[in-house]
Amino acid sequence: MHPINITEAISEADFVRVKKLIQEYLAWLIAEGGEGVRETLLSQNIENEMETLRQTYTKPNGSVFLVYHQEKAVAIAGIKRFSKNECEVKRMFVQQGSRGLGIGKLLLQSCIDSAQKLNYERIKLDTLDFMRSAIKLYTDFGFVEIDSYRFNSHKEARYFELDLRNS
Repeated sequence: MHPINITEAISEADFVRVKKLIQEYLAWLIAEGGEGVRETLLSQNIENEMETLRQTYTKPNGSVFLVYHQEKAVAIAGIKRFSKNECEVKRMFVQQGSRGLGIGKLLLQSCIDSAQKLNYERIKLDTLDFMRSAIKLYTDFGFVEIDSYRFNSHKEARYFELDLRNS
């Protein structure tokens, strides 16, 4: 049996894997969520995010984690600065063949731990209504649904927050 390992992306090679998994996630998201997802990603300036991965997802602004299973990068999640005291979970994705192994829990806990170490007070995230398993994971971790905190043109967007001061 191959263990599941999680690592924070630091090296150039790590960020090549990060970019590849984000691209895979975006393709999956567009396929599952339709054309409205593409428009939302463009409105959220995904191109700039892809060009500035290292600055966006490294300290002091954030972090990004890769999960390896059977010695292959199969999952990703990161946090990035949203405001002085708030960060945002972004690009959480587990490849289809690696779902059901607890990887999402491992990623989300790593994001929460990192946010606390970076002294953020709250973690926010947006997701889409069809991502039922992700929504259950977030609420199991104590995230509560909130009003929109950012522009999202997708009609099924939902918003969540975890107050780290109470954790």
